[in-house]
Amino acid sequence: DTPPNLPSHLIRHELQPGRWLALLEWDEVTAVLNALNLDQIDDFRLHSATLEDLYLHYAA
Repeated sequence: DTPPNLPSHLIRHELQPGRWLALLEWDEVTAVLNALNLDQIDDFRLHSATLEDLYLHYAA
């Protein structure tokens, strides 16, 4: 499987075969979701940063 067609500047990580992670800035979410071909996606989830994510980002 290949990831959905996303803007070229987005960094994608394959977590498992067929399971991808893409990190977006808040202001990019609407445009990226509108551009997705939903026939190509079985499931997707949106998560905002956790306090742990923020701590690791700023402390590291």
